[in-house]
Amino acid sequence: NPAYAARLADHWQVIGDTEKEKQYARNAGHYAVKQFAHENGLYYLNRAIALTGNDEPALLYELLLAREGVYHLRGERDEQMADLIRLGEVADLLAKSGSPNHLPESALRLANFAETTGDYDAAAAAALEAHRLALEGGSEELQAASQLTLGQAFLRQGNYPEAKEALQQGMDGARKTHSTKIEADCYRFLGVAASEQGQFEQCTTYYRQALQLYRHINDKQGESAVLNNLGIIKVQDHVAESLVYWKQASTIFQEIGDRLGMARVLTNLSNIYTDLGEYETAMSYGQQALQLSREINVPIGVCFNLLNLSL
Repeated sequence: NPAYAARLADHWQVIGDTEKEKQYARNAGHYAVKQFAHENGLYYLNRAIALTGNDEPALLYELLLAREGVYHLRGERDEQMADLIRLGEVADLLAKSGSPNHLPESALRLANFAETTGDYDAAAAAALEAHRLALEGGSEELQAASQLTLGQAFLRQGNYPEAKEALQQGMDGARKTHSTKIEADCYRFLGVAASEQGQFEQCTTYYRQALQLYRHINDKQGESAVLNNLGIIKVQDHVAESLVYWKQASTIFQEIGDRLGMARVLTNLSNIYTDLGEYETAMSYGQQALQLSREINVPIGVCFNLLNLSL
């Protein structure tokens, strides 16, 4: 029962059995992360990582990947980058021992970091490198994931035809490998592309397909993200419906500790209340979103909220 792993990790620490402590700290860290208990997750992952050397590269990679994901949700960019650098080093060790598919995965995490922090050229370059490495390693799932990430980077650059092509290829690969998470993400970002081009009916269809898949696999982060997207679309005609979507999204973002997602919802709320002429409410949401975007180093969020506040 993984709920008891933390107690057992503490027990073996007191006893002085570092191997057993490492085993149960690892289990406790993963369990806490799944429960979105980030503080506990970091505490036990840190302990497990401290007890894991380069002579166990597969385990070390697994633990670093989990911790990097927590740092991403919390918006702790310096810590996240430190883990990404180390993740790449361990992936190199694994490749030399005959496990090549950690390299494209670590490149994809780097691309995700670059996209989040506004370096879209670097995100596209890392996604292309990930795709090359995935082809070399023969992983069709990672090839699909790299097309998804490349499509996101193209979207940020305003290259919609290239974005759609990459996302469609990612979706085809995801279906072939039964990677529901990647398929759902491709639907969501195809929706973003359609939205940016004013194709709102098509956009809504994509978002609803993504939402169905996210709920099927119980992906709370994906579900909340697409609810936020649906709120943006519905605001065109149905403000009340948008507010319902954003309330649902913010509830999940708070539950899972996704600070980037929360900043996006606050930004959207600032937008809508500005349009409604409720300026004090809009200012409050805009200031919260600006502060949060600065704390988690998301330049595009800072930009949008400075614009909102100026209005």
